[in-house]
This record gives sequence, structure tokens and C-alpha cells, in this order.
Amino acid sequence: MKPLLFFNLLVFLLFGSAFGVLAGNDCLSAGCHSDPAEGRSVVHPPAAGGNCRFCHKPYGAGSHGELTGEENSLCLQCHRSRLQGGDTVHPVVAAGCTSCHDPHASDYPDLLPTDARSLCRLCHADPLEAGEVVHPPVESGNCALCHRSHSGYGVALLIAPGGELCNRCHRGKTEGHAFLHTPVADNDCTACHAPHAAPQDNLLPESGSRLCDLCHSSKQEAAHVHTPVAEDCGACHDVHGGPAQYQLPATGNQLCYYCHADKQPLEEMKYVHPVVTQGCTECHDPHGGPSVAMLPDEGSALCVDCHTAVGAQVTDPSTTHAAITDGGCAACHDPHGTGNYKMLHLSEKRFCVSCHDQIGRNVAYGHGPVEAGECWVCHDPHASPYRPLLNSYYPEEFYTGFELGNYDLCFACHTTEAFIYDRTAELTGFRNGDANLHYLHVNRPDKSRVCKSCHGVHGADQPKLIQSRIPGFGAWKIPIRFTQHDTGATCVVGCHKPKTYDRLKPVRYE
Repeated sequence: MKPLLFFNLLVFLLFGSAFGVLAGNDCLSAGCHSDPAEGRSVVHPPAAGGNCRFCHKPYGAGSHGELTGEENSLCLQCHRSRLQGGDTVHPVVAAGCTSCHDPHASDYPDLLPTDARSLCRLCHADPLEAGEVVHPPVESGNCALCHRSHSGYGVALLIAPGGELCNRCHRGKTEGHAFLHTPVADNDCTACHAPHAAPQDNLLPESGSRLCDLCHSSKQEAAHVHTPVAEDCGACHDVHGGPAQYQLPATGNQLCYYCHADKQPLEEMKYVHPVVTQGCTECHDPHGGPSVAMLPDEGSALCVDCHTAVGAQVTDPSTTHAAITDGGCAACHDPHGTGNYKMLHLSEKRFCVSCHDQIGRNVAYGHGPVEAGECWVCHDPHASPYRPLLNSYYPEEFYTGFELGNYDLCFACHTTEAFIYDRTAELTGFRNGDANLHYLHVNRPDKSRVCKSCHGVHGADQPKLIQSRIPGFGAWKIPIRFTQHDTGATCVVGCHKPKTYDRLKPVRYE
């Protein structure tokens, strides 16, 4: 061999690999190896450059494939960055890079033996089998949009931890919200959403309230369930986060008014049930309850949970207002409010007489409380041992013995002094000079006239509530004709002679 040719061959054998001198087709020209890149569209750069010695030693490297190093160590000399970032390495990496990559050439990107989706399915179950609703990246076969193939975060090799990854596409779900759903706060979107496919919209395993029931004890077991609870918890709760506790869009009654707008005027009413201002949930369970309207009890039984004194009053039907025994508290009161005093269904002046329509009819002069519509000044509207529902004892007889206790009801407003002094210049206008005629009629050991012997307790057709006819003896009603003067009056009762009194010029009788 010529000296120059021998020298060139020696240099080629000793230094050709290091300087990339030996071309691939030179290795193949010996006829031992077929061209691994022939007909392939994606070729490993060293192979494409004909630099086989970049990875192989031609003279017995002592390893499979005559590699210049252990498989993964050799690959990592150039591709070390593939294992950087994240806290978990794909288990298949330990089996060798050629488990997924062809070291020379392929018809698929990254020297994969098939498309990425099909390759992943060789080890992993097909994610499309999880449901008909498919995550768009999965549908397009782009697993790498969420997963790293070599290393990543968690067992799924994600490109970012948990919810941080989801927020890259689904940003804004919790923006500005002070109260977050626990899975959202924990960055665990997959607690509710499947990452690949699911049977329900939004990649959920169940729809509506059935989804919530997977974590939260069912709210649908009550006899009466709030309509949103039965259909969709999301009607009240934001599944990701909200400005109010429990991911609600508003606090207190304002949330209820979203649907129950007819109750919003309660905010401006003068008379409203105090519990309404405390919150609708003081009476209504927002999810469900044993009684209609998600109440914890039915009718009046619910009311007396708070109004215990009234509840104790109405235990005996014989002394209870018939309206309560027949219709309960709601017979008179609206449980929310009407704008009327005590949440009555009508104004005070109209309310009692809407049932007791004989009271005040065809009278020219009404008793003060009746005129004001304040029947409760004399009557307890719930129950009383004194008929008819009087606040205090009042004699039923026409005559009785005088005792102050017999007139407790009237004396709640009227002064007692007008009935215990036989002489007065100012305690009453019913006097002849200073002779107290109230004392004369009432303050007697027997045959003391009760107030209703002359006066209509609700009203009358003559001044001073003097009745033109009063209950007398048997079926006969005693007539009274009362004629008022400037300083006194004349009274004709039944068969008696006329009697006149005058406060300035007393009338003398023999």
C-alpha cells in the first residue's frame, strides 16, 4: 500500500468518529448493515448526517448495538433536558429510551414507532372509553398538551401541578371569589371533572345534584325538597367559587330574592315578621324539610317554637280564639308580612270586623279602641279564660255587687276615682252639681249597674256610648232616651220618669 494512502486510512480509523469524518454510507458500504433511514420521513440527526460513530463504535464496544455507552446514559448526553422539570419520571424511561423511540428513523415525529395517541394506548387504557364527552386535547390526540412523556408533576406526568394546569385554559373560574369550593381551593379539579372523557357535559361523572351527592350527604331525602336541590345545586351554589359562604352568589335574603322576587318588598315594609330580617333560613331549610315550604314543622306548631307564651295560651280549645283552632296562626297573620300591624291580613280598622261584622254596624258613636281598630285593648286575640276573650274579668250580669275587681277591664283605661267618691267637681262629667252620678249608679253593695247596663262596649247610637236599648228582663229590651245639653243631659229609662242632671245648676229632686 502506498505510504500516503496508509497514513490517511490510519488517521481515518483513529480520529474519524470524533470529527464526524466517517459517513453513514461508508458503514453501510461494507454490506453488513442495511440503511435504517431508508424510506423514513423522520431521521435521527446523527443518522441523517451519516455519523454512526456518534453513538456506535465500529470495533466491539462490548454493549448491545456496539453503543458508546449504556442506552439511557448515551441518550441523555444530548437529551438530558427531557428529564428536567417535574417531580416524577415516566416509568418506561427506566426500561430504556428505545421502548418508545426508534434510535435511527421513523415515519412519526420524535422517532416514535406510531402516532403518539396509539403509542400511549399500548400501555394505557383508551381514555375515550370513559364516556361520550371528550376533552378536546384528547379528541385531537394531543396528549402532550397536558402530559410530558418523560417527566412531569404527579403520577400523570402533568406539565404543571393540578389546578394550575387546568387554569392555563380555563382561567377565570374563581377570579374575584372569596369563597372557593374545597376541591378548587386544593387545586384538585379532577375531584369533579374527568381529565379525558366522561358520560356528562363538562367531563362530569354525573349531572346536576347527583354529582354533588357523591361527596355531600344527599339533600333530597326530605319529604319536601327545594326545587333547585331536586334539579341542580348550581342554581344557588357556584361549583367553583362565589362571593359569599358556600359559594353562594349573594348573602342572606338577597339570594332568596333571586327567585322569590315577590318577597323583596318585605325589605321596605313597616310591619314585617322580625324573623324575616334575621334571614329566611330562620324558618326555611334551604335544601328541604319535613313540611311544605321546607319548614321544620307544620302550621302553628312552627310558630309556637318561638312564640312560646302564645303556644301555652292556646292549649285549651274552649278558651282559644276560634280563628286559631280552625285555621291556625295564618288565619290572621301573614308569616312574612303585609305592611299591616302584627302582619295582619287587613288593616287594624278592617281586620276584626271582617269576621265580626256586627260590631260597629249602624252606630253613630264608636268606642275608642274600636274606632282605632285596636280590639286587643279589651280582647286577647289568642286565648282568654274570660269570655269573650277579654283581657280581664268583666261581669256578665246586669246587676252585681260593687267591687273594683269587677271592673278591672274598664279600669285599664278609665280612672277608678270616678266610682269611689260620691262627690267630685272634675272626675266625671256625669254629675248633678258635684253629686257623682257614676258613684250613684255603680257603687252599691247590691244592684250595682255594670257598665254595659247603659253603655255599648263597642259603640252606640247616642252620645257617651249610651245605648237606645239594653238587655233587660227576659225578651224585653229596656229603652233609653238620652238627650244631651250644654252642661248636662236628660235620661229616660224604660218606665221611669225623665231624670235630668246639670253640672252647673244641679236639679233638685224630692
